[in-house]
Amino acid sequence: MNNLASRLRAIGKLDEAEQLFRRAVHARQGQTKDKNTLTAMANLGSLLIHRDKTEEALQLHLEVFTTCRQQFGEDHTTTLTAGSRAAQTLYRVKQYEEALEILLPVSSKFLERHGLAHHNTIIAIRLMARIYSAQGDFETALEHLREAEKALAVGDNDHLLQRVRRDLKKIERKRDRASAKSP
Repeated sequence: MNNLASRLRAIGKLDEAEQLFRRAVHARQGQTKDKNTLTAMANLGSLLIHRDKTEEALQLHLEVFTTCRQQFGEDHTTTLTAGSRAAQTLYRVKQYEEALEILLPVSSKFLERHGLAHHNTIIAIRLMARIYSAQGDFETALEHLREAEKALAVGDNDHLLQRVRRDLKKIERKRDRASAKSP
């Protein structure tokens, strides 16, 4: 059901995809949540974000993260990915401190496990930079992105490098606008 729902989402049939994700989640309600159920919950949450149902998405992503921590432990890749999703959703609803509380240890573990140039680490760093920028801490945001840019510049991951550079430019412009408004 989860795979079919994901395929429906990919081709733009969002109503049908949402219904199937919900069926997959509710079919096992009350039971121990296995990895497939957690995946369906996370996928439903991601779909709901794109449908501007962020509060429900936040509840799902936080539940998935909490359950993963209990079932798989703090360092498991599934837990780290769930934490990254939960932090992303918290960012979307402007709960920046809560997002950082989850994201800082997650990004640290991604860095430890995979290194700075890995896509999971870069995703976490880019999110961290957006959070710091939203809080007005432009220099911290830029510092993290510059480190990521250096690591990616020596590799062959142009796609991520371009995204990091785009983020750098956005935050630099935002910082410059904020500086121009300051007396």
